[in-house]
Amino acid sequence: MKFNYFVKALLITMFVFLSTGCVKYNAQMDIKADKSMDFSIIYALDTSVFGETNIFEEEDIKNLKDEGYKVTKYADGKMKGYKLSLNIKNIDDVSSTDNVSFNLSDTKSDSKKDDLKLFKVQKGFFKNKYSADFKFDSNDSNLNSTTNSSLDNTESDDDYSVTSFDEEIDSEFNTSFDEASYNSGMQFAASNMDLSFNVKLPYSVVSSNASSKDNDNKELSWALTTQNGENNIKFEFELYNYDNIIGTIAIIIIVICLVIIFILKKKNNKAAL
Repeated sequence: MKFNYFVKALLITMFVFLSTGCVKYNAQMDIKADKSMDFSIIYALDTSVFGETNIFEEEDIKNLKDEGYKVTKYADGKMKGYKLSLNIKNIDDVSSTDNVSFNLSDTKSDSKKDDLKLFKVQKGFFKNKYSADFKFDSNDSNLNSTTNSSLDNTESDDDYSVTSFDEEIDSEFNTSFDEASYNSGMQFAASNMDLSFNVKLPYSVVSSNASSKDNDNKELSWALTTQNGENNIKFEFELYNYDNIIGTIAIIIIVICLVIIFILKKKNNKAAL
């Protein structure tokens, strides 16, 4: 019995080790000074752990394309999955003066690109202030269901399922203690998954609850977790309204030129007299 308990504990430890970094969810927003934005999300699984698991079905991919996403295959070593990309020409088109909350993990929503709202905007003449209120929940991101489904179908080399092995061991040992050990292992594994949200800004952020900041507070990162429910992401930034600035400068130059012309004409008229 002690030997069997040791084997079960070893299996849990091995699973935790294998699960470290075997799931990737990396979301990236690159917001530029001209108000354009590149938004991308990488979904990937370690094929040595999950095999050739499909994160998205063909219908999912079609729906994502219909919503405006560019969907491409992603591969980095053993990590394979998909990269979703979305280009926004002007973030004013995805902003509202009303409060906005966006679910980063809900890529299967029915929102079309033209109806997408990401930021709350406070409009000014020379610059606007934007507020982001995002959330991430792995239960909505298709990661939990995919990984759980893959692990449920995993069998050992001698065709002996992990589920039946669990049942045999549980019948011999204290079930509550066993479940606590297993759940602890699963929580540790989840906390070591590669889940992150990153933002690049042209100017320093006004405020944020980012996990880390770099490049004079222009690059923000959030370490996401599958534990404790939703991850709340908040940040505020400002962008200049260059059309208004350039228009104002042009008007000032025109006014100055008109004043100079008027003064020169007045001097010429006096000289002629």
